[in-house]
Parts: sequence; C-alpha cells; structure tokens
Amino acid sequence: MVTSFVSAFVVSLGLCLIIVVTKRLNMFVSARVTDAVAVQAAHKVPTPRIGGLAVFGAIALGLMVAPPDQIGPGWRYLLSTLPVLLVGLGEDITRKVSARLRYLAAVFSGALAIILLGIWIDRMDVPPLGFGIFMVAPVGILVTLFVTSSYAHAFNLTDGLNALASGLAVIAGLAMSVMAMRVGAPEMVMFLGIQVSAFLGFMALNFPRGKLFLGDAGAYSMGHLLAWSALGVYAVAPDVTCWSLLLVFFWPMADTLFAMYRRLSVGKSIDCADRMHFHQVIMRVIEIHWLGRNARHRANPIATLVILPFAALPAILGVLLMYNSLAAFLALIGCGAMFVLTYNVILAMGAGRSVTAQIGRMVRQRARRLRGKRNELALANISDGKR
Repeated sequence: MVTSFVSAFVVSLGLCLIIVVTKRLNMFVSARVTDAVAVQAAHKVPTPRIGGLAVFGAIALGLMVAPPDQIGPGWRYLLSTLPVLLVGLGEDITRKVSARLRYLAAVFSGALAIILLGIWIDRMDVPPLGFGIFMVAPVGILVTLFVTSSYAHAFNLTDGLNALASGLAVIAGLAMSVMAMRVGAPEMVMFLGIQVSAFLGFMALNFPRGKLFLGDAGAYSMGHLLAWSALGVYAVAPDVTCWSLLLVFFWPMADTLFAMYRRLSVGKSIDCADRMHFHQVIMRVIEIHWLGRNARHRANPIATLVILPFAALPAILGVLLMYNSLAAFLALIGCGAMFVLTYNVILAMGAGRSVTAQIGRMVRQRARRLRGKRNELALANISDGKR
C-alpha cells in the first residue's frame, strides 16, 4: 500500500516537473496569453494548464504497482474518466469547448461509470421521499448523473487559486479514506490514498507559486473520480447517511450554488464568468487591504491558506457524523448559513463597511423579503375569497 502511495506521489511530482521545465515547448498547447487577463484570472503570467494529465498518469501508475488483491475496481473508475478528461483537454488546448459541452462530457463519464461499476444512488434519507423512490433505477440513475456531473463542474470552478482545487481534493480524499476504513472497504482506501498522493505531488509545484495548473482536463476528471469514489464508499455502507458525503464535498458545491443564486439575482446567466467567487473575493481583500495593490502573487497563496481550514471543517463533520442523519443534515444547514454570512462579511470588509452594519443590513433585507412574501400571500387569499 505504501509503495503505491509513494509511487503516485513521485510520478506526479516528476511529470509536473517535466511540464514546468519544458514550459517553452508545451506552452503553445497548454496556455494562452489571454489566461492572465480573463475576467476570473487570479494570476498574471500565462502558465501551463496540463497538470491534470500528470495527476491522472500518476494515479494510473499507482494502480499498476498496487497489490492485485487491493486494486478492486480502480481501473474501471479510471476508464470512466476518459470522456471528461479528453473533452476538458480539448478546452485547455483550443479554448473553444463550451461549459455546456464539458458538463455533458461529465454526464457521459457518469453514465460510463454506471455501466462499468454497476452502482448509483439507490437510497437517500430525505423525508418525505425516504428510500423508496430512489430504489426505482431510472430515478436513482438520473439523480446520480446530475449529482456527480454537477460536482465535477463545481470542482473545476475552484481551480482558481494556487493549490485550492488540489487542497480541496486532498481534504475530500482523506475524509473519504477515513470513512472507507470505518466501513471496512480496503480497496477504496487504496484507491483514495493513491489519488491523494498524486494530488500532493502536483501541489508541490502548484503552491505557493503556481508553476502549472490542473486545467479543465484535470479539474473535471479529478472531480469525477472523487464523486464516484464517494459513491463507491456509499454503495458498500448502507448505514452511512448521504448528508455526511455532502458535508465532505461542501465547499465546491456551496460556492457554485451561491454563484448561481448571485448571478440570477442580478439578472445574469448562471454560466456568466465573474470575479465574485468566494476565493476571488478573499484574494482581492487580502491584496487591496493587507498587502497593497499589485501583490496578487502573494495574495493568491495566502488566500488558499485562509480558505482550506474553513473548507476542512465540513469534511471533518461529515466523518464524525457519518452515521447520524439528523445531526449531519443540521450541520450541513449550519455550514451553508455560515458560508453565506462569511461571504457577506468579507464583502463588507472589502467595501470598507462595518461588519456589524453589514450583518444588520442583511437582516433588514431578509425581513423585507419575508414581509413582501406575506403580503403577496395575503392578497392571493383575498382574491381567492372573492372568487
């Protein structure tokens, strides 16, 4: 087991180092000058975006040297990743593959995983639906494809700061490894350990200075692998609550869902790129208020160090509450509330407003919305009475 982990780390580090050293040779396919001026850019120098290929290759080699009796379905997981990996690589090279097509590729990889692994979400402790509706295979399969593809997309959106996406992947991988050990799934422990080792090898050159990035190929495919690894654990552990897994994957999904709400609330398309993701706001506040302008190269890794401990908390709660459905559900709600509150507090700091005043403003806005909804309901009842 240790040999597989060490091999995955060393190969990942070595391949990433080759990409960095041969930057002048691979830049024409792995980076664009426009990367540094894109609206969501967090770096100023065009950088190779094919680090995900090194991670993927390291995972494959880790499986090669793993004991045969501990590999399990690892190769099938990896094979299911190919569609989203290749489509993501197309975007990294051409910049002409739409987000919709990448999402569809994630759906296709999910469908391939269902065929190869024979697992999907067949239960979910969500009253009043309970377990019954997910036992109907078409329903469970559709929900599974939506959830896993959405996570792959959400994971890609976190690849904006040095070591943020890979750090989140390490947190999720370690949390699920502990869960796999607790439920007695040694094959999943092996596969997740190889993934974590490969990510750590990549992080060595991605942090603190971003020498290379995962790219869409890496972010989408690694998000796919993590999501389906979670399903692998869930499939062999009927007592594990789904809310605990949502806690493990909390940060990417919370950031994506909040971004969708934020854009819709101002009349924009949900796939419209902006610079208002949590990590981007944190980085700008650090840059402008602490380090001074034009210090993005320092604000970038510092923002990652600020975020990762907060992102680790829901994952830790997921492990601790993996058998307690109600407590895990309440923890998920609490983490969501804290995410939104913290985001708005940071915006207040960025705008130079008092945090207390900002919280008060949020409460007043919420109260006005509730009063408006009650008035609309009252008018509707009056109208129904008249009819």
